[in-house]
Amino acid sequence: MKLWPLFSFCVIILFGCSSPKKPSIEDLNTPFELKENYSATYEESIEYYKKLQDFFPKNISIEEAGESDAGKPIYKVVLAEKLTSPKTKKDGSDKLVMLINNAIHAGEPCGVDASMMLARDILMDDEKRKLLEEITLVIIPIYNVGGALRRNSTTRANQNGPAEYGFRGNAQNLDLNRDFIKMDSKNARTFVRLFSDWMPDIFVDTHTSNGADYQYTLTLLPTFHEKLPKPLDDFLRLKMLPSLYKQVDEAGWLVCPYVMSYGTPDKGILGFYDSPRYSSGYASLFNCLSFTTEAHMLKPFADRVNSTYTFLDELLKFSFENKSEIKKAKAESEELLANQQEFVLDWELDFSRFDSIPFKGYEAKYKTSEITGKQRLYYDREAPFEKKIAYFNYYSPTVKVTKPKAYIIPQGLRRVVNRMKDNNVQFSQLKKDSLIDVELYEVLSFETAKKPYEGHIPHSKVEVKSSKVKKQFYAGDYLVLTNQSNVRYILETLDPQAKDAFFVWNFFDSFMQRKEYFSGYVFEDYAAQFLRENPAFQKEFEEKKDADTSFANSASKQLMFIYENSPLAEGTNNVYPIGRILN
Repeated sequence: MKLWPLFSFCVIILFGCSSPKKPSIEDLNTPFELKENYSATYEESIEYYKKLQDFFPKNISIEEAGESDAGKPIYKVVLAEKLTSPKTKKDGSDKLVMLINNAIHAGEPCGVDASMMLARDILMDDEKRKLLEEITLVIIPIYNVGGALRRNSTTRANQNGPAEYGFRGNAQNLDLNRDFIKMDSKNARTFVRLFSDWMPDIFVDTHTSNGADYQYTLTLLPTFHEKLPKPLDDFLRLKMLPSLYKQVDEAGWLVCPYVMSYGTPDKGILGFYDSPRYSSGYASLFNCLSFTTEAHMLKPFADRVNSTYTFLDELLKFSFENKSEIKKAKAESEELLANQQEFVLDWELDFSRFDSIPFKGYEAKYKTSEITGKQRLYYDREAPFEKKIAYFNYYSPTVKVTKPKAYIIPQGLRRVVNRMKDNNVQFSQLKKDSLIDVELYEVLSFETAKKPYEGHIPHSKVEVKSSKVKKQFYAGDYLVLTNQSNVRYILETLDPQAKDAFFVWNFFDSFMQRKEYFSGYVFEDYAAQFLRENPAFQKEFEEKKDADTSFANSASKQLMFIYENSPLAEGTNNVYPIGRILN
């Protein structure tokens, strides 16, 4: 009887406390490495990371991050020097956090396979594992779960492999890389909660390009630098990008800025304005250094995966070596933002400024189409060239706004409030009904798309007029102070003039529609009396008739003009309901 506890203790020592056997590289080959021209499925990617977790439980975890529209979860993978619970940045660590997002367009899966190999190599290589001393790496294996499940070999018509891949649209047929502000998908809600939880310093979204043909395997779309505060802007342009281009090139992969042009690349390429609807534009709202990789669609799939791997690897090394500078630039940027009063809400490309950069392309030529008999474009791979081209990478502000002290949001605007909560915006609620001095916008005009776009019919070119009024608000309405670190997110969603404001995505369309009307035969007598009692307005009315023939010939237009300028008008039509508190 007394021997059993001793025997049990020995068994525990010999077996129960033993570490998992260290695997060989062959034990952990990815599906991409085991099969030619192959990319891992959703299920295979999850199982692979679970396998890594079994072998390296102290340094990697895989968990459900949240829901997707497809009904299957989005996962997050965390690599850290030592995992804590909860496995988030909230442990007080001063490490850098890098977030890699894969398969937002599930037909562009090179990052899926590159990230699996990168995670394995970090865990198995003692030198690479030292990166985790300064960096916590968070990976979303597959973000567009619904698109990944719609696996096929045909929908990427211009792409050279893999043999099978996913679809661009998600389970709602949304392009998730247009959903980071409007957040129509469960995927986006999961992403922003994960992003807000970790608040990464560096973010990468992996893609495959469309467009022109050229010699580069990989192109890089860094976030639009002029949106960043000066310390981060300077660090990105002057040190980070030159180093990354150099290191990736020396590692054997040709890389250049993302190739976007109105013609062929030899005529110049354009810097991409990643407004907040896009992943990198969204991330940059929070002073996050953000990148989109674009592996070239016509290069072999293996080259696309390996070049993406190389960029991620070099980015980790650079971030490890320059951690203190990144932290310093970010801290200085946040201090500047805290004191900044004027913010730019929209930009336009400035063709008067450009950089001259070397470019390795193929000559663009034309020949007669066998289909149409017309001239068609082709790129002659037998005629490579290297020359300097114009890189138009500067924008000029078109809309500026002065930051208010706070916004006040009526509690009935639940879609707005819920998205602010998901993005960790801090607010309080009014304790009692209050008459408050605010600045309100009247929306004077806007243009609306002629066709649906990503589930909406978005607005643009919004023009407003502001006025200072006393407005009634109620207990429970939300007060959002702007002295928060996420001030740019607050401004660029709540101000209707911003490129991707909630207004643009139709959240306020009901306020652009009159709710009360009049019957002309009843209103006629009132209108005549109103004109007699208001001679200045009557003069304006007569002048408008003299100047506008259409107005002069329309009784209904004349009555509506009088109605809209009379005390009978409802006063809320075209008035943006969120108040700006200036003092």
